Amino acid sequence: MELKGVTAINNILNEFLEQFDCSADIGEDFCYWERTSEINYAFVVASNNDIWFKEFARSLMPNLNCDIFLLSLFHEIGHHETIDDIEDDVLEECWKVKDELNQKKTFTKEDNFRYFNLPDEKAATEWGLQYMIDYKAEVADLWRKLQPAILNFYRLNDIH
Repeated sequence: MELKGVTAINNILNEFLEQFDCSADIGEDFCYWERTSEINYAFVVASNNDIWFKEFARSLMPNLNCDIFLLSLFHEIGHHETIDDIEDDVLEECWKVKDELNQKKTFTKEDNFRYFNLPDEKAATEWGLQYMIDYKAEVADLWRKLQPAILNFYRLNDIH
């Protein structure tokens, strides 16, 4: 099944992401691909994970209130912006923990917070949160363009 409306979302995101020298495309979940500098985004992700991620982000930046899509997007941009600042041995340890957690069939809240607090994940989240605070008007402008495109995506694909 081909999803309708993705091109409009990609165009908005990729225009915004040019300043970071990375790109975006729809995927199964939010993630960052270091080799290609591509961010995947998604609309239907595990709701508990979203709730726990928002809770974690709020613990770092209590006054920030934004849509989970933006929070996740800026977290992934944060990976792109911070990956080179993290030592290789630290990244290797992060991947070991992630592999261990991915062996589990379900993530508990504690598993999620362990994941969120890994050095690479926390650095990405902190970068994203700080960017949203420092460039509030720019982020608001992105959301003004993006939100109607996302709502149109839902309408075109009969998602309720």
